[in-house]
Amino acid sequence: MEPMVDTTVDDMRDPPSLPTPSEPQPSDGGRSLEGVGTLEGASRRYPTRTWKAPDRFGGTKLGNLSATEAARIYGRRGMKRLCFALACSLVGASDLMQQVRCSMARYLNADFGTQEAFHPWWGIQPAAMKMKRVSDPDLPTFWDAQRREDWPDFVTAMQKEVDMLEELDTWHWVKRSDVAKTAGGNPITPLPTTWAMRVKRFPDGTLRKHKARLCVRGDKQVKGVHYDKKFAPVVQWSTVRMLLCLAAHQNLATRQIDFSNAFVQASLDKDVYIEPFMGIEEMNMKRNPRPEGDYVLKLKKSLYGQVDAPLYYYRYLREKLIGYGFEASSYDPCLYIRKSDGMMMCTYVDDCIFFHKDQAAIDTLIAQMKEDMPLTMEDGEDNAYAFLGVTVKRHDNGDVELTQTGLIKKVLALCGMEDCNAKDTPAGTVPLGTDSKGEPCQHDWDYASAVGMLMYLCSNSRPDIQFAVHQCARFTHQPKHLHELAILRICWYLKGTLDCGLRFTPTKELQLNMYVDADFAGLYNVEDIQDPVSVKSRTGYVLELGGCPLIWVSRLQHEISLSTTESEYQALSTAMRDLVPARGLLKEIAEKAGFLHNNQALMKSTVFEDNNGCLTNALTPKISPRTKHIAVKVHWFKEHIGEAKGIILQKVDSEFQKADIFTKGLAAEIFRRIRKLLMGW
Repeated sequence: MEPMVDTTVDDMRDPPSLPTPSEPQPSDGGRSLEGVGTLEGASRRYPTRTWKAPDRFGGTKLGNLSATEAARIYGRRGMKRLCFALACSLVGASDLMQQVRCSMARYLNADFGTQEAFHPWWGIQPAAMKMKRVSDPDLPTFWDAQRREDWPDFVTAMQKEVDMLEELDTWHWVKRSDVAKTAGGNPITPLPTTWAMRVKRFPDGTLRKHKARLCVRGDKQVKGVHYDKKFAPVVQWSTVRMLLCLAAHQNLATRQIDFSNAFVQASLDKDVYIEPFMGIEEMNMKRNPRPEGDYVLKLKKSLYGQVDAPLYYYRYLREKLIGYGFEASSYDPCLYIRKSDGMMMCTYVDDCIFFHKDQAAIDTLIAQMKEDMPLTMEDGEDNAYAFLGVTVKRHDNGDVELTQTGLIKKVLALCGMEDCNAKDTPAGTVPLGTDSKGEPCQHDWDYASAVGMLMYLCSNSRPDIQFAVHQCARFTHQPKHLHELAILRICWYLKGTLDCGLRFTPTKELQLNMYVDADFAGLYNVEDIQDPVSVKSRTGYVLELGGCPLIWVSRLQHEISLSTTESEYQALSTAMRDLVPARGLLKEIAEKAGFLHNNQALMKSTVFEDNNGCLTNALTPKISPRTKHIAVKVHWFKEHIGEAKGIILQKVDSEFQKADIFTKGLAAEIFRRIRKLLMGW
């Protein structure tokens, strides 16, 4: 690859004029290079994000001017404007200029044509040139990885990826002139590719391996040309937790497997071509070396990055599992149950967990899958040890514990809270508001990144921070310093509970129960009273199986409730949307797996509510004039309530209302008491 010209500030003269195109410009106002890089040209249509071909730039041929030369000329213009923007606020930052040149080299690489170019408006808006403050060191770009000390490890991973793709007969070379045509007679556009680098770690944060994944630029795929449908389901986390709870209650054996290069197993039914990928000259392609001339790669199998690759793999794996005697669940299409012996398997793309009474039966099936299916499996311990970044630990007494210590450490490191003091609660007793006139953000860590990691943490293993995280997530679009302090408050709490998680100790009677609560107009006098959000109520509920949380929710209600009773009633109606299908799934497992068919407690569910008015409205057949305005949307669940139907409502004292932790910030003593009921510690 030809190196980027090291253009200095002193050499920021106007570039030479471009040569006359070898063919006339399109008469319909086609894209042109005139004005690009100047304020006058900012309103023109900008060239597409990638270099389409070596002799094209912005859709207009440039005669004998190569794409690399065009990139160099455009790079001077872009660098001139970039230095002007930086000079306004960062005079004398010579060390930063070198970083800027490296960034420019990444975006203006014409040889591979896989990175984005700058939009002309960035020179007009200096704020748009603000560099990204946070980058995950475990997810470097191809160009960032080249400057790291562990680059040789990534090179090895890239070669391993190419070897695997060749072994699986993923592609073959085709002359560009022989590319198939669409129904309209135009050649199918070959898709660009990119390398996805990652340092994979165990859930506790320790190094696992370096990974390099060759990915197709799915954002360049055209519907009807490269794909037709693209949706593929994944298993719900509530289903996974239900199976883990059953495993603890029934002492089931578990086994977790991870299919390597899963998407490459599925064959394509469409013509898909890709451009030669970055670094192909350095790769040792033994089975299918690159021929001389203008060639592209035609895919035989799906690749990561394709928008329809998950769907191809889902169909492929489903067909194989059905061949082994499994049936897909009617409530979760990624849960498979085999009636003959009661074995269960749930799949989240290429991560799978088996559940069965006999460990030997699981091992026999896995050995059969290895023999029949061309899949490489990364086996862990005999029991499920990690699933999607969550550590699954089996204790000697059969209990199951879910922890995410590594993710907590990552959040603390992002916010610079590795050595902070601990707090007793993750949120204060005063709700978090917009604070529109408050101080702006003062920390250099990325607020949205912190919220994203905390959302994954609270959704999988830490329901105790669900309320605190959700109220912070409301302000991701425009955070203030007050919201940063709320994130730090969560970090202080997590620091004191670093190794804690969600522990499943199911009760003897395996009932599916629910606790529901609401906080009526909790943001009044916190938000602007002229803003309708100030009078919205918050819904909180938790669905448990044998005392083990499966689903927990903390969210603002969409409609404004007119009273405490109505807010509680709205929360009850919302919670029932999760309870009803969960009961259907549990019954299906009981019938097909066979080991719970004699458990009568399984068929009964109790919904605990602490508001008398809500209970009266739910149990009274008559719809009163005070509630008829919500009849259509809210009263639907009444037909599911009754002893004969398996769901009953029951009053619970506020002292034992577990859902209270999801509706408001609690005092330390109350918070610890409910956390003990909810999580076991």
